[in-house]
Amino acid sequence: VCPDVWNENELSSIDECTNKHLNLPVADGELFDFSGDCQACRVLHAAFAWKNTDHCEHLSFVPLEDKNGNKKCQYSSYISPLELFAENDFNSYVAFRKEAGLPDNGFVSCDCDADKRIAQESSNEYVDPCSFC
Repeated sequence: VCPDVWNENELSSIDECTNKHLNLPVADGELFDFSGDCQACRVLHAAFAWKNTDHCEHLSFVPLEDKNGNKKCQYSSYISPLELFAENDFNSYVAFRKEAGLPDNGFVSCDCDADKRIAQESSNEYVDPCSFC
């Protein structure tokens, strides 16, 4: 989907790319910020790039500017989630997190094989992502 970014990063295989990705932190800091040089930012933008290649530069391990001059997934903004969502939306998320048994940071680590892909049918029920491993 993003051959120019692949070339700019001088990647030679899917395994090399996967290893670089897995060596990044899942997210940054105590707030688990996912705007910076981390796995979460690249996973988010990979989903976008699948349909809109304007997000390809955001997948890069080396800083690349997108068409708007932005370098995303390189530096964390460390914006508090409370700055991004209305208080009642955030409280709903906290309630969901507790009901689903998720830890305070909201993330569950899985030990899936790198070549397995997580797929989920649309559902209103929480599905443990590790159950797909």
